[in-house]
Amino acid sequence: MSNLRAVLDQHGVEAEERAKDYANVYAGRRAAMVFDVVASRQRRYLQRVLPMVERYEASMPTLSSLAANGPGQGHSLRHGEPETMQAVAAGLLRFATDYGLAEEDAVKAWADGVDELVHAIRLDPYVGSVSGIGPALFAYLRMRCGADALKPDLRVHRALVNLGFLVPREEHALLVASEAVASELGISRLVLDQLLWWSGAWLMPLSASSARANSPASQRAPVAARGRTHISLRYSQHATPRGGRMRGSARPAVAGTDAPAVAGGWVGAGRSTATEEPA
Repeated sequence: MSNLRAVLDQHGVEAEERAKDYANVYAGRRAAMVFDVVASRQRRYLQRVLPMVERYEASMPTLSSLAANGPGQGHSLRHGEPETMQAVAAGLLRFATDYGLAEEDAVKAWADGVDELVHAIRLDPYVGSVSGIGPALFAYLRMRCGADALKPDLRVHRALVNLGFLVPREEHALLVASEAVASELGISRLVLDQLLWWSGAWLMPLSASSARANSPASQRAPVAARGRTHISLRYSQHATPRGGRMRGSARPAVAGTDAPAVAGGWVGAGRSTATEEPA
């Protein structure tokens, strides 16, 4: 956490500013937003995705035209991506119709409304259930629509590992760990996402200590023995307004080496090589 706080001290203001403007990038250009989100998977963002979006926008598409006809030909898309874009656009428009909202209000309302489904995106009948949409693209779309979210991708994993955190390269683990870290720092998930990206933390070469921490032997060692930061979960019961029922919730918190290890004794970590430059 001390490493990350140092990054926050140096780049926090810029991260806050970028987070404020994040959703506005595609205001009034929601077809381009959907194209960007789907095309961002496993492509270099600055070099590949943004030029693709620019060429797509030359035809002046709308969310309605994307939902009706797809993105069209000649965009160097992979198999299945045009259908995913079309289905996502149709889902957002269906949400707008179902709730009687204008397009801009609808995308924000959808993004905020599915916050509790980040670990069960298939329960969302509008976007999460679309073939080709996984937790990372689901989160990225929500970010572009104006929600507080973080994209659990290779970039986030590598940045956290470089900073000394032990977290698996698994999307749901990254979401839980990132929420804990953001809470500890007192910042939003979106600010944390921008902090990890624009600070360049994910581009730093893995240190010798990080490499050792990601070795198979270290993954079998208890966290307390390794002397590195880990994530623990505190569980609590709280009331929910839905029919007065009670439900359990995990409240993640970052724990230092003086805290007991999490249930099961350790948290593993997998090494990643970032090959994409997502937003």
